[in-house]
Amino acid sequence: MSAAIMAVLMLSWRYGQGVGWYNSHYGDFSTFENFGWPVFGLLLMIAAACAAAGLLLSLFEEQRGLFQDRNLARASLLETEVDLIIEQERTSISRDLHDVLAHSLAVIAAQADGAMYLGEDQPAPVRKALENISRSARSALVDAQRVIEGVGDGEVAAPQPRLSNVRPCWKGCSKAV
Repeated sequence: MSAAIMAVLMLSWRYGQGVGWYNSHYGDFSTFENFGWPVFGLLLMIAAACAAAGLLLSLFEEQRGLFQDRNLARASLLETEVDLIIEQERTSISRDLHDVLAHSLAVIAAQADGAMYLGEDQPAPVRKALENISRSARSALVDAQRVIEGVGDGEVAAPQPRLSNVRPCWKGCSKAV
């Protein structure tokens, strides 16, 4: 529509108020007849070229935005992957530490209980010391488990066995541990 209006204004002295390109002595009708379609086509091609350039710029801008979004997603994915690796390593370390501490403290508690069982005729201070060792080892095991579980932000994959799940064997056990 605007290309047609521009063609009329460019060709007509009457409607273009003296700014028309063509000065026709025969009037506007003969000027439109001779030059109308070529000028209209030229203006239509200029308008199409401007529209295509605008569309192309819009596509380049959209592509740039997509590249930025892709790079942002890659960076976020990389950061998340690093966080996951750190969390897995932290969980692995806490499990290993728990296993080592749990085993050591369980052995200490079992040895103290076994010494109390085997040495019923021992003096009271020795029995008291063995009871303190056993109680302290069990308490340390529970405290260590609480600390280690706190390292993983409360996300323990499976419930870990506790020393309280094992019955002490005072009398009636066949062998000393």
